[in-house]
Amino acid sequence: MSEVVVVATFHARPGMADAVESELQDAIVRTHEEPGCIRYALHRALDGGDVVMFIERWESREALAEHGQKPYIARIGEALGDLTTGPVELHFLEPRPAGDPVKGVL
Repeated sequence: MSEVVVVATFHARPGMADAVESELQDAIVRTHEEPGCIRYALHRALDGGDVVMFIERWESREALAEHGQKPYIARIGEALGDLTTGPVELHFLEPRPAGDPVKGVL
């Protein structure tokens, strides 16, 4: 089993990024308690724009699949429907450590 990195990008409607972040808080707390969750970190565009992003790291594809079945994750789509311009963009990545063993991985 190899680790999986996920980048999940939400495009908030203008002026709604704070509301998007607020809606995600419960899922963040619950996800941090899940087995297999290594990293689940929220980020926001530096320019104060309307991009909100998770960078996630999971022990395995199986752990990620279990995460996707949680009711609080399903609720995100419903809760963000009117706050975002479209569905979340998901990118699933395989870590490729390079260079410094600490700095070369998330």
